[in-house]
Amino acid sequence: MKRVLLSAAAALCVSASFAEVPRFYRTVRDGDGRWWFAGPDGGRFFLNGIGVVTHKGHHSAALGYSPYERTVKEKYPTLEDWATNTLCRLKSWGFNMLSSSSTNLLRRGMSHASVLAIGEHFSMSGEEYNILPCDGGPCTGFPNVFHPRWLGYCRHMARKCVESRDDPWVLGWYIDNELAWWGDRLKFRSPPSRGLFDACAAKPEGHSARAALDAFLKERGIVSPSDATEDVAREFVRLVARRYFENATRAIREADPNHLVLGCRFAGMRTSDRVVWEECGRYCDVVSANTYPLVDLDRGVALNGLDAKARQVAEEIAERAEWTDKPIIITEWSFVALDSGLPCMHGAGERFFTQRERAAATSIFAKTLYALPGCAGYVYYMWSDQPKVGKRGEKSENCNYGLVDANDNPWPDQVAALSEVQNNPAKWRYAPLPQDRPVVKPTAIAVAKAAATDGTGRAPEFSCGDDGTFELSNGLVRLSGRIGEPGVSLDGKGTFAASIREYSRGSMWWSVASEVTNVRGRVKNGLGVIEVVFRGKTSAGAFEIVDRLYLPQGRPFFLAELRDIMNRGSKALPVDAAFFRLLPLEVNEVAVAKGDADLEPPKDGQPTPIPPQLWRPWRTGAWVLPDGTCLALAAPRLAEVDIRFYKDSSLHSDAVWHCPYKTLSPGETFRPESRPFVLGGRCVGATALDGLFSEFSSARK
Repeated sequence: MKRVLLSAAAALCVSASFAEVPRFYRTVRDGDGRWWFAGPDGGRFFLNGIGVVTHKGHHSAALGYSPYERTVKEKYPTLEDWATNTLCRLKSWGFNMLSSSSTNLLRRGMSHASVLAIGEHFSMSGEEYNILPCDGGPCTGFPNVFHPRWLGYCRHMARKCVESRDDPWVLGWYIDNELAWWGDRLKFRSPPSRGLFDACAAKPEGHSARAALDAFLKERGIVSPSDATEDVAREFVRLVARRYFENATRAIREADPNHLVLGCRFAGMRTSDRVVWEECGRYCDVVSANTYPLVDLDRGVALNGLDAKARQVAEEIAERAEWTDKPIIITEWSFVALDSGLPCMHGAGERFFTQRERAAATSIFAKTLYALPGCAGYVYYMWSDQPKVGKRGEKSENCNYGLVDANDNPWPDQVAALSEVQNNPAKWRYAPLPQDRPVVKPTAIAVAKAAATDGTGRAPEFSCGDDGTFELSNGLVRLSGRIGEPGVSLDGKGTFAASIREYSRGSMWWSVASEVTNVRGRVKNGLGVIEVVFRGKTSAGAFEIVDRLYLPQGRPFFLAELRDIMNRGSKALPVDAAFFRLLPLEVNEVAVAKGDADLEPPKDGQPTPIPPQLWRPWRTGAWVLPDGTCLALAAPRLAEVDIRFYKDSSLHSDAVWHCPYKTLSPGETFRPESRPFVLGGRCVGATALDGLFSEFSSARK
């Protein structure tokens, strides 16, 4: 079997380390710590796997058939033709392994692996056989490894390995997939260090898992589970992990001593405690985990979140490779894009608007895994896209995970991204990790100054009359109003104002700042600025919000920056959010414009459903007036303002900044360090709206 060799010298080095060329797959480690797989021919390689490559595709309950399977039947004379074509494409794209795929693809030039599901099936056999049941929560349950039949069941399930024990194409066996190592699968109340401890403690007297826990505690002189310290709970979790891995791997190796035990496909990096990873490394040949990272396209790195506390996934994988002292493989990962035409509402992973963004994220994560010495490979998820629709009310996965769509057409950008890496293994295996690019968080003043410098046309002018009227205009945008009136007018078409979300009434309440009480303005170096004090009432008395509005020379937009929130009442004011509000003067026949790259507003008057973990460089929203005028707000992602316009019995202009929950004492002022801001503007037509956002984007650079 021909494998991709990194170099002739490297192949000789690896082959020389064996007394004879092995007949089956193995793992090897270089002197520099890099892990590899070694094939039956002795050549080492980085695992480029792909999962769920099947001619059946994915069944749609709503349609009553699988769209991909229907395509295969129409496009290919026989399944053999489909298999030949599919394998040809996969090999040309650099894949070398199949996971959980159609049998007619196997033993034809690519290694393969399967999931035995030992613990999952044991946990489904009844209450006495599980520590956690398969009860509809995320992932699968957890087996009762203290049950007297556990080892026997492991041997029973491992019998399916016997017929493949001499098969040179088998890479190895996964014990399970995504067991609930963290404990309570629906509530997530316990940390992974004690989740299984708490689950066993919740079992009734007489249950073998509870009996094992009681005996464990008694040996340590502890009367009740409630008296156990965190360290004691963690050591019990270690015992659970040891019994799981020791018995499962023993059974698999008794049935098949020739192939690798590939771990249990942990559900992510953080759902299992360190002691579990250590026990996995103690018994398994390879440690496997499914993880769906969040790639920050601005920074160019893969993270475990997108907040300030997020860690790079590379750090997490390297840490776990050190814990286990075994090679790590990522056995599920993927990204999806909305321009596929699929809703992408249900299922794991980060969403992007375009295939180009999806491919960029794919490239970053693939190169990250290649560069990590402790990682020996990955399995991409998956071959074909999922269907668009399921049953009514059914949360069927409907994502663009595939390398090909339902019509069997490849996604060119995605294929190119993977091919670039997988067909150049020597280059990327020794390349450094993708560099974390420094990203400067945008500020309203910096963007406004840059826009004013680049602007041409009429310079802003500011005026404020003795009667309280004020105006700031550059010929393209006119911001005006009067002291004592509600809000700032935008070109006579809409009103800009502010509000907060507070808890003074014992529950969430939205309090609108309904009056302008003061305005200060100036123009300097092509930039007009007015600072507006908005005042409103709460049950605590009164509050004020200060927004600073910037109007650059020659630009068709203004920027609004939150400066202060002040409690002017006599009681404490609990607050956790501040809003920028833009509403049309006439609300009749107002429609919601398409926001965020054509996400369609729903027909039921609710906010547009946003796919989870959507990478949105922009948050946008707009009202469309009967004459075609658009009144819009937008914010770059790093401005931390979420924007969702929607219409039911009233208009909801939700451009919200979620601040840390604070209780303001009477007279206290809260001044955000981050200074959140939005863009505001008016234009005519959707094309002009896109142009408005594009102009703002160019001003940021």
